[in-house]
Amino acid sequence: MKTALRLSSFTRQLHSRSPPRAAAFNRVLTSLVRAKCFPAAISLCAQTESRGDVIPCHVTLTILINCFCHVGKVALAFSVFGKLLKRGLPYDAVTLNTLIKGLCLDGDVSSALKFYQEMEAEGFEFTEVTYGTLINGLCDVGKTEEAIRLLRMMQACVPNVKPNVIMYSRIIEGLCKEGLVNEACEWHYEMVGNNVEPNVFTYRPLVRALCIAGRLNEAVRMVEGMDRKGVYIDIYVFSVLIDAFCKKGMVVEAREVFDEMIKRGCEVNVVVCTALMAGYCLKNEVDEARRLFDAVVRRPDVWSYNVLMNGYCKVRRLDDAKLLLNEMRRKGVIPNLVTYNLLFDGFCKCEMMADARQIVKAMCKSGVTPDVVTHSILLDDLCKRQRLGQAVGMFCQMMKRGVTPDVWSYSILIDGFCKNKRMDLGESRMFGSFLMRYMAMLHPLTLSITSMHFARACIFTANALLQLIDEWALCEEKLLDEW
Repeated sequence: MKTALRLSSFTRQLHSRSPPRAAAFNRVLTSLVRAKCFPAAISLCAQTESRGDVIPCHVTLTILINCFCHVGKVALAFSVFGKLLKRGLPYDAVTLNTLIKGLCLDGDVSSALKFYQEMEAEGFEFTEVTYGTLINGLCDVGKTEEAIRLLRMMQACVPNVKPNVIMYSRIIEGLCKEGLVNEACEWHYEMVGNNVEPNVFTYRPLVRALCIAGRLNEAVRMVEGMDRKGVYIDIYVFSVLIDAFCKKGMVVEAREVFDEMIKRGCEVNVVVCTALMAGYCLKNEVDEARRLFDAVVRRPDVWSYNVLMNGYCKVRRLDDAKLLLNEMRRKGVIPNLVTYNLLFDGFCKCEMMADARQIVKAMCKSGVTPDVVTHSILLDDLCKRQRLGQAVGMFCQMMKRGVTPDVWSYSILIDGFCKNKRMDLGESRMFGSFLMRYMAMLHPLTLSITSMHFARACIFTANALLQLIDEWALCEEKLLDEW
């Protein structure tokens, strides 16, 4: 409201006989920038400059540079900087930092570094904001090693600038993203040793990386350390711990973390609830997952429903799964591909083929296209019911539809042929060699695993397998011609 009133007052001055002063103009621009009205500020600058009402000073041009950087027009920001240099107007660290940040936001970190080096060569002294911006930009594009080198150079050559919590936190986050957990922990120790207090943004990536690496005990100790130091433990940290406990099947411990989170006043969201529900379903405690869903989840999404759907299908409570699908539709939650695949797989495993067909029809009717998982579920069902001819036809049809088979698809067919002892037949043998060929291309270990399966099944000897491998080129060409 204040910004609108100030802009209205300034516009009246533009049309009066007494033009506004630069100071008043800069105040209006500053208000617009604070309100994030960058296009309006740019437009106002263009309007005043064309009328000659206000002669822009270095403050005006710096504000304009900032506006252009925020709207992603860094080239225009540099043209304004050129105008500033041409007029001999002074500039400071704020101006240069704005340009460097603009380049980093635009993803052009290399140009930001080059500009920094050029200005440094001219004797300009940069601040911690500059180094923080560059380190942040380098980490954003995955160049953590370069960020580390810049920070080390800063420590050695710029005595007036010390690493701060933002610089350390971004480097730690970058290392964690690259899976370098030990190195990230070492930076954490260095940070504390240099009397830089970590904050929640420092601990977030560390806790997550430790959990991903399976070092759950260390992650718990780190969160306990946060608590002792008085660092706020936010919902992100709690959700990471809950998810890690659940994936290890430690649902009791996950529930304790969940209850502690509520006790501390954290607002529970659907992500945290879904993680805990997944933990209960992993232990086949679907009713407990449902109670949590009903008690806590205010605005369920398709993923929270999918977790429950998976739980019901896993324990073969297909009637409850169908009721859940109807509940989703009633509440306006649109089922996705995962929803339909879970139900389709559940019906196939329980040999409820009429229901399975209805699910595929509903999937196609709703505009959801069956994927490789859908086709593989059907392949698995056909092979288990010894309908290998239909399975082969389904496999060929899948490829004709442009659905690329994956390792699971090939594994299902090879397993089906082996268990039904069909690999000794000519046609099946060629088809099997074709499958083994492409399955091995997808995963180098698969062929050896398949060979071991053949050996256990005593379907053919190692010599026969070697002969089969020698025939690959001929068989593949012939098979493709037949298809």
